[in-house]
Amino acid sequence: MEPAGFTIGVVGLAGQLTKAAIDCYKIFDNMNDVGTTYDAILHGLRTQGLLLKKWEQAWGFGGDSSQQQRLQPGDDRYRYATASLARIVAVFSSAERLQERYGIVVKKESLTGETEGGQRRPRFRDRLLAPVPVRLRSKSPDPTTSRIQASTLGPTRDNLHILENPQVLEDTHILPGLDDEIRSMTHAINRVQRSLPVYLKLRWVISDNAKLEELLKNLTSLNDGLFRVLPALESPLAPKLKLSFDIPFALNARENCHFVGREYLLENLKQEIEKGKDSLNIIVLYGTGGMGKTQIVLKYVYQHHGNYSSVFFVNTASIQTTILGLTQLMQQLVQRHGQISGDYAHIGRLLGMAGKLDPAGHFTVTSESEEQHVVSAVKQWFSAPGNTNWLLVFDNLDDPDLVNIEEYIPLCNHGTVIITSRRRECIQQGRRGLEVQEMHHMESIQLLLGACSIAKFEDLVPLGK
Repeated sequence: MEPAGFTIGVVGLAGQLTKAAIDCYKIFDNMNDVGTTYDAILHGLRTQGLLLKKWEQAWGFGGDSSQQQRLQPGDDRYRYATASLARIVAVFSSAERLQERYGIVVKKESLTGETEGGQRRPRFRDRLLAPVPVRLRSKSPDPTTSRIQASTLGPTRDNLHILENPQVLEDTHILPGLDDEIRSMTHAINRVQRSLPVYLKLRWVISDNAKLEELLKNLTSLNDGLFRVLPALESPLAPKLKLSFDIPFALNARENCHFVGREYLLENLKQEIEKGKDSLNIIVLYGTGGMGKTQIVLKYVYQHHGNYSSVFFVNTASIQTTILGLTQLMQQLVQRHGQISGDYAHIGRLLGMAGKLDPAGHFTVTSESEEQHVVSAVKQWFSAPGNTNWLLVFDNLDDPDLVNIEEYIPLCNHGTVIITSRRRECIQQGRRGLEVQEMHHMESIQLLLGACSIAKFEDLVPLGK
């Protein structure tokens, strides 16, 4: 094979493989029905996708030509990287193998459609998951022809073997037949890229925890090989901007100027928070509606916010208000980091929002997968090493059956969480509880006088005078 032809072939193949490998990770954005059982593993898989994206930006495989010249395709390290990328793509290339090896399947109810007669018929998504048949050379209008053609849109078994075992690319010498190998791999990756848009529209679910751990182990190993051979260099701006945990105090809810009494509850709340400082401290204020749970927490926050690096309020009355609150929280984090540096691409990578921020640092949430991405990114920020002195309030958790608060509590051993709820059963193992009851008689009178702008009880004028 001529050196010039070899260079062109490997460069084109590397670009296709890099783009496909990064796009394949997007199936984790479409995971459905993922609870706390799989959250940590799923977070690890998304992390590997972000690391691969960072590596690609550093080396520019198939991207910026000026970066690409840093390593010539004739270099065996370049060829090793191309072979590693091929193996990453092969992991995702067959939905059948994703199910068999890694316990990832497509949600059943999203795979069928209704005909006009009310009978269910297979969609293209069903055909994508079907075993790959042999291509038939028949000119007859056989009704199975469309099924065969659709199923061969994805990679064949031969294609998968080429992607899984591209040893010839790793050899340090230009071997006879390498031209054919590159041509075959290019054909395979073309088929993968044509099937990717369908893959990314599917709703994926997890059926096996142990198998999913094996997937994380496999992808981590492939990434580690890339990083050891071709370390990802930090951009010049990276040392200047680090993850910030000191967020200026700002709440949408104003301090209640008519707040009176409740000193004993405020003191008890303060003591309970002090007791649990060495671990994730979750405190539940519970009581019937109208007892002032939210106002007590607000009073505590305005009195003691200076003791925390950050304070956030999230209304958990419904799933929608919870997602909205966490989305606003993430936007607040982005804005804070934007005050330090205007490099929103780097800010996105820091906050687990890579590729989600526009040039002004804004983002939108329009799908369930994007909602889950924001939730995971927020929890990641709370769980970051060194970010130990935050206060997070989940207010109005009155229906824990509707809002599973466990999905939104950060998975770490630090920080303070306060939950307000009408339901005493929110006090679970490891949580402290404070009951909020009716105000004392004199506190009620003081509250009424304050609302009427009457300074003292003696200033009341008896009726009839």
